[in-house]
Amino acid sequence: MKSLSIYFIIIGLIVLVISVGALFYLYGEQQEIEDTPTPSVRSESLGLEGDLVINPLTHAFIQITHKGKFIYIDPVDPQGKVNFFGLPKADYILITHGHADHWKKESILALRKDGTVIIGTQGVADQGGKDFTGFRVMTNGEEVAYDDNLKVKTLPAYNLTRKNKQEVFYHPLGTGTGYLLTLGEQNVYIAGDTECISELEVLKEKVDIMFLPMEGIFTMDPKEAGECALRLKPKIVYPYHQGQQSPDRFREVVEKVDKDISVRTYSLP
Repeated sequence: MKSLSIYFIIIGLIVLVISVGALFYLYGEQQEIEDTPTPSVRSESLGLEGDLVINPLTHAFIQITHKGKFIYIDPVDPQGKVNFFGLPKADYILITHGHADHWKKESILALRKDGTVIIGTQGVADQGGKDFTGFRVMTNGEEVAYDDNLKVKTLPAYNLTRKNKQEVFYHPLGTGTGYLLTLGEQNVYIAGDTECISELEVLKEKVDIMFLPMEGIFTMDPKEAGECALRLKPKIVYPYHQGQQSPDRFREVVEKVDKDISVRTYSLP
């Protein structure tokens, strides 16, 4: 009987040690989250009318502020440097497709609030997006007015040439989406992971601000993305989803031909 009591005491001590260790671990993790700096706002004067602020954060993660509303596109930080809990809560979250560098449940949990509208593809819904209150699937070609100051239109985003070893496109037609946001009198196009597909011709000379990917393996490279900008002629263009590519190469391609297109370059690996 005495040995049985000692056995239970030892088991109890082991459970206590494990519990205390877990608490210290969780506290350390939370401190790491809280101590992670929120990226500085890198937006600049866009030279456009209206209350519109563009803040490219990292990779394909963009923050747009308009009329006091916060809109986030593809809120994922592959480098793990962004403190999502330090950012303003989202009124809208838009997800271009289901790849891990564009869509992550933990990011949504950190940014959402009561009433947040989350827009994504069917693929994102199938990966768990539909579990979030406020999630809505938009298929390519749809156009929805979400309030008086935000209209969203979807266009396809897909590969024309880039395939994996199994000869499957990295981004097949129908799996990805680009978003055209009409914000008051201005419009912003976020292309998602795509090449310069024919469907984008409808945007020619009609977009104030455009984001084009230029990473080169899964999307266009800087030369192709620059030529796409020249073809579509937005007023302002940001090369994003850069990988190891230099945005200066994109700038050179565009400015060599058309200096009327304002190129805004940040490091967005």
